[in-house]
Amino acid sequence: MKRFVLLLALAGCAPDPAQVKAKAAADAAQAAADALPVYRVAVAKDGLLLTDPRGGAARPAPFGLRQSLLLAILARSFGTATEGHDTGCDRDFARWPNGLTLWFAGGTFAGWSLAGADAAIGVAPGLVRAPAMAAGLACE
Repeated sequence: MKRFVLLLALAGCAPDPAQVKAKAAADAAQAAADALPVYRVAVAKDGLLLTDPRGGAARPAPFGLRQSLLLAILARSFGTATEGHDTGCDRDFARWPNGLTLWFAGGTFAGWSLAGADAAIGVAPGLVRAPAMAAGLACE
């Protein structure tokens, strides 16, 4: 009888396999995000231009890039964005205090808008900085 009670007590301590799997996935996603460099970001006609300050290599972040990936990359540079949905143009957005707003359609990067002239956001070659700028499918 004591063994049966002990087995029941130990069974209650076993972790839920679904919780273990969810935690492992969250830990893996965090490790992948932590491995991303902190990019310098510039707006461009066809998306964003990300420059790795460690080596100077520039990488495009074009329209069509997966929303979750782009937000993870930019969170390293700017912190977590305020996210929402604009019902007027039926698009999701992510907005940072530095004036950058990214627009998403169907879970992919569709456009950007930039209000103000924050020094943390660069302008890619071929664009001239203006007080308010936009490219792609931007709302507002």
